[in-house]
Amino acid sequence: MGKYDVPSNVDYVTKLTGKKPAYVGHSQGTTQFFVANALDKDFHKKISAFVALAPVAHVGHQQSAIVSTMSKLYLGEWLGEKWKEVLFLPLIF
Repeated sequence: MGKYDVPSNVDYVTKLTGKKPAYVGHSQGTTQFFVANALDKDFHKKISAFVALAPVAHVGHQQSAIVSTMSKLYLGEWLGEKWKEVLFLPLIF
């Protein structure tokens, strides 16, 4: 899907509208975008914006001590729960 479908859909929408589409992916849809972007180094130039909702990601091979610690201690989830009102407050306005 990331190799054929996403690039084809983006090209179709661009041809139909004459504008760069925004890409909103949820879970597997974010992975499809990451694949399309990894296989075509200029793919990002075809998109006006990318929104990753519940992105599928694995941080096992990164080398940041802060990210590794947060991942192992599930601090991201904890911070998300504690700060969700603050993080989503701009959506209210």
